[in-house]
Amino acid sequence: VNHTQFKLEQKNEFDELSKKCDITTDALLEVITIKNNIVHIIKRQNIKESEKHVLFTACILTCYRILYEIEWLSTNLLKKCLDESGVGDLGHYAEDIAKTPFILHRGEKKGKEYKITGKGLEIAYEIIKKLSNDESIVKN
Repeated sequence: VNHTQFKLEQKNEFDELSKKCDITTDALLEVITIKNNIVHIIKRQNIKESEKHVLFTACILTCYRILYEIEWLSTNLLKKCLDESGVGDLGHYAEDIAKTPFILHRGEKKGKEYKITGKGLEIAYEIIKKLSNDESIVKN
């Protein structure tokens, strides 16, 4: 399957993701937007970079899984999405993700790819719901 050209912008994929997150499609579109096949998390919270690395990666991987049916996402595309989502410092990114049991990775260096687990999908749905409700996405 050629993943360089994505399908989308059809409301029904957003409807499916919004149902999984237990929010309306309009609420989802206030959290996530897609431009040129790059997922942007537009709802921001003032949290540590390491938390953004993990939580935003989970949400981005979930979006590609549900909206595009893509399970494994390249480091390059993932980092573009993170950059567009306001995650600036990626210095400790690989270490933060390596410690996360619900995000899998394979490959080396620039060829590395990431995938969210079933448990990770459930976590990401909850994060998206919390972002839409302006609730904190980290435990204090």
